[in-house]
Amino acid sequence: MLLSGRGFVLDFQAEPKPTGAIFQEDIGLAVLIGKPSADLIFQVSELADEVICPIETQEYISPELSGWSLELGSLLQLPSSTDLEEFSNTLSIPLKDKQNSETPQVRTLQPEELLQISDIPELLLEELEQEASLRTEIFCSLDKNNPVAFCFPASQSETLWDISIDTLLAYRRAGHAEKCVRYAIQEMAKRGLRPVWGVVDSNRGSLKLATKLGFEEQYRIAVFTREN
Repeated sequence: MLLSGRGFVLDFQAEPKPTGAIFQEDIGLAVLIGKPSADLIFQVSELADEVICPIETQEYISPELSGWSLELGSLLQLPSSTDLEEFSNTLSIPLKDKQNSETPQVRTLQPEELLQISDIPELLLEELEQEASLRTEIFCSLDKNNPVAFCFPASQSETLWDISIDTLLAYRRAGHAEKCVRYAIQEMAKRGLRPVWGVVDSNRGSLKLATKLGFEEQYRIAVFTREN
């Protein structure tokens, strides 16, 4: 969030234990560190639509965010032994059209293509347009050369990137998300970045795909979402 220039520190204290909050305005997301003061949590509640904290501090944070919905989730990573640059080669579905070996089934999405995609939900379109305006590379899976699944780094650190993945409703359960994610992981690995997969427990489809790809749970988190 900070490295992208899209997030900023609301407050941080290193002693006696690290506490504070980071906020990214364009997506309304705040991350709480440690056990911030009630005043800081209130400030966060006025700004954010979603708040994430480690599961260890969930009970401390909850009373200050009464009226918000709470869901538990996980942060998952691939084993360190995984060869990311060969990741798409283990895909059971080919990345190129069977009838034309030169036609890719997964590639980088061009910003001008966004308005040509039919049946794309408005919120997804807005999200992709925002990322495109920030020059985020968006990877897409194709059906008859039409983009139908999308994967991009929601945030990046010096060594990690956060997976954001979505598929148009009519094309789900057809392998498009898997192709898109595998390709994205391989491409980001060329830049020395390893993926992180964040998922709430209720999103069984996302968790199932992450597990299929070999991701393993590393941390548990609490996700607070503003009602309405």
